[in-house]
Amino acid sequence: MNHSPLTEIVTLLERNRSQLETLGTKLIEGKRDECVAALVGLVTGIASGSPLLGTLARAGVARAFADTATERLLLEYKSYEQQKERERFIGDMALNVEALLSQAVLQLVRVQHNVHDDTLRALGGLRDDLTDFRERFAKAVPAAEHEAARLELQEVSGGALGIHVSSRSRKRVFVARQVVSGAGSVGIKLD
Repeated sequence: MNHSPLTEIVTLLERNRSQLETLGTKLIEGKRDECVAALVGLVTGIASGSPLLGTLARAGVARAFADTATERLLLEYKSYEQQKERERFIGDMALNVEALLSQAVLQLVRVQHNVHDDTLRALGGLRDDLTDFRERFAKAVPAAEHEAARLELQEVSGGALGIHVSSRSRKRVFVARQVVSGAGSVGIKLD
């Protein structure tokens, strides 16, 4: 069985068809903030269980994607001129979000310099009509991620506590590797 990244995105979106329809309805009703919130929920939900989309599960990245994608979806909706075409827009929501997710993943991979031709092909390639979306998304991600601390390695010893997060904290910490030993020390404290 050939399981491509694009197939994974399509499958994940198909499982969430009702959320896509809700998203389309909110766009048509002009409820941009509700649309962004719905898109953040959808993307975070499907991305959290997917190695391919995992980066999109981060709150800041999901928000950056949702803001950028909502603007693109609003432009797409405006191109549906007659009411029958606008009703079809909701039906096409999965295709539109699929294309945007694919381009977002490609942009994230390109930024990390891990692009391979097979990855580009598997995700449908870089679409010229979505260049503006990719560029806007690429600019939004670093701004969204500034609210998170990222550590490649944290070593704490002698009675240490590696990370302390207050129940009031809204900050996020991503640690690739952490070594903690001993009592009394605190590696990171977020209040």
